[in-house]
Amino acid sequence: MSRFTDREYLTTDQYKNADNLNARIQIHRKFSTNPYGWYNWVFDTLAQLPANARILELGCGSAEMWVNIAGRIPESWDITLSDLSPGMLDAAWRNVVVTGRSFKFEQIDAQSIPHEDESFDVVIAHHMLHHVSD
Repeated sequence: MSRFTDREYLTTDQYKNADNLNARIQIHRKFSTNPYGWYNWVFDTLAQLPANARILELGCGSAEMWVNIAGRIPESWDITLSDLSPGMLDAAWRNVVVTGRSFKFEQIDAQSIPHEDESFDVVIAHHMLHHVSD
């Protein structure tokens, strides 16, 4: 089994907290040549959702995207942030709590999502699918 898909390694080492992820985020920020930014681009694709959209993010990490676009998120959106790692969910909660926005948090393995089909208008899984073996 590759360490990239080893759930034990991912939750107890690589993503036990947000430090490693934050280091990679800083590299992308420092060297990105896109003046508009990834988070704004993602939001633009979500902006077409209905006013009462239900959104699930798998592998939310530290919720950096949501912090950066907090001012653009409609109040009526129902957003669930999820991650396999409890440490990342803790980091996500600590980061988004300062936005004043309401988010739900769930520990979810992307290989076994505990929701009925069509429970969400959109499911986001960016920059994390390489950690899913099946």
